[in-house]
Amino acid sequence: EAIRQNRRNAVLLTGPYMPEPIKGIIQQKAESIPSLKVVEFAEEGDLLIRHASHVVSMGGYNTVSAILSHRKPAIVIPRVVPRQEQWLRAVRMAELGLIHAVHPDELSPASICTWLEETPAGAPRMLNFLNMKGLDCISDMILTSFPETRSSQCHSGQHVESNGYQE
Repeated sequence: EAIRQNRRNAVLLTGPYMPEPIKGIIQQKAESIPSLKVVEFAEEGDLLIRHASHVVSMGGYNTVSAILSHRKPAIVIPRVVPRQEQWLRAVRMAELGLIHAVHPDELSPASICTWLEETPAGAPRMLNFLNMKGLDCISDMILTSFPETRSSQCHSGQHVESNGYQE
């Protein structure tokens, strides 16, 4: 409903574990919203986040990590049942200014629309100071501390990013 009201292009990733009856309801409602595409599964969900201007998401660890890595403004509506893990993560990250957290009981199309209207695209200010290159940092620390571990590949002038792609 927030997409209908806000008139933005959007991709809704349901995930493979959403119950079929709910997927059916979502798919039926999406048919009347041309700017909304519903996808059940994406092998590279990170790509959706990387190309998004804004993210509306649950608060799972991998998704929140992708949001932070790609420096996207995000409103996170975490699962609170059966465990509080997502809620605790979302609240702490909201306190740090990294995301906007909304308890599921307080969620409404209006709250999402207001957030979308008030939140500019681009990295939230706090994200500019967050270093998400832990693998590179650890590698540098090991190579500095134990120079004998440096292989001939390290001297080739090639740099391999932590995502495995060569620059």
